[in-house]
Amino acid sequence: MMCLHTILSQSFIGAIVLLVVVHAMPTDPSKLKAAAPVPLGVINPPKKDLWWPLLDQTHAPWLKKIDLDPKNPEKRWECGESYDKNSEVFATDFTRKMRKAKLLVPGNSGKNNLGIFTLPHEVSEFESISGDETVLKLVDYDWEGSSCEVLALRKFAEFQKAKGQTPTFVTSGFVKFKDPPRMSGLVVMRKVPGMPLKGTKQWQEEGGQRQEMVDKVFKNIADFDYELIQVTGYVHVDFSSGNFLVDADMNIYPIDFGAPSIYPVERIPTRSEFDAWFLKRFDYIWHTQGGKLQLTHLISPKKTLT
Repeated sequence: MMCLHTILSQSFIGAIVLLVVVHAMPTDPSKLKAAAPVPLGVINPPKKDLWWPLLDQTHAPWLKKIDLDPKNPEKRWECGESYDKNSEVFATDFTRKMRKAKLLVPGNSGKNNLGIFTLPHEVSEFESISGDETVLKLVDYDWEGSSCEVLALRKFAEFQKAKGQTPTFVTSGFVKFKDPPRMSGLVVMRKVPGMPLKGTKQWQEEGGQRQEMVDKVFKNIADFDYELIQVTGYVHVDFSSGNFLVDADMNIYPIDFGAPSIYPVERIPTRSEFDAWFLKRFDYIWHTQGGKLQLTHLISPKKTLT
């Protein structure tokens, strides 16, 4: 596995910079090479259209009813018992453990990202994990939805343990700052293999290879998500390309669980029920039709996206 600084030297850091730099490269770089970023036109609708109308878009009888956030009635949140629980999930003071942290990505790269850090290799502050194998994400302590990310990571940890995997989630706490005086939540994770789909050389190439990659990712995300429901009773609803890394064989590695990422289910759907919902949701997020890329959504590389 290539070390983190190698990733930082690659040129594909762009619209998905947060996800690119905090995770390790694949074990076989000869098969999967970094390349310059491509426009977001093929994948992902405008952010303002992604979640609100989420209620209507994701409606399925097996999903639990989405509760309205009483503080923001126009927004719809559901992340179970962890909503507005920052004082509970960010209860441990990790300020001293962050003194040797190295900044990887400045804040504001994601909706609730106040900065991504790692530690020197020789510093093992969390569960004897090598410092450079940890990802330290600062989140907004004052935003009620920050605790949702911890809940989602804990549910994902249940899933990973059931499959005999080492959980990505390590722990969570808070960090105090003096200038200006403030407190941030801290989410501690292990690095995972892979790289963003849009950062691969294969994705850059025209022709059937790009669709072949999407076909594999579509199947792998669907299989993962349905198994997640069966193990945890939660479904991942934000399976955009930026929230999963891929390896050379298009195996997927979920990496972003910021709210609203997972929803509870009322019951376990049949696979046909799930597949019908998943295809609709996939088309909506990836701008595909029946899982097939639509060239009409390609945007010129010279065009500036807002």
